[in-house]
Amino acid sequence: MEIKGSDLVKKYKDHTDKYLLVNVIAKRTRALVEGEMPVVDTNGHSRPSEIAEKELVAGKLNVKPKKTPNKLIDIVNEVTNHT
Repeated sequence: MEIKGSDLVKKYKDHTDKYLLVNVIAKRTRALVEGEMPVVDTNGHSRPSEIAEKELVAGKLNVKPKKTPNKLIDIVNEVTNHT
């Protein structure tokens, strides 16, 4: 299930699902540090984490589910099925 930018903004304003929001901002921060271009006006001097937060608040970020196993039990099952 994809989480749209507007849903992330609602979670941000309501202070709900903080774990998800911290992870979204952290992942986007890493992408910015690695060279991705910001999708909001940065005023030329914002830190990557501030830019990521601005992007989230502007509704520019979406979250898509992973296509790879994300639980330890799934990873263990995948490893044991391939040996």
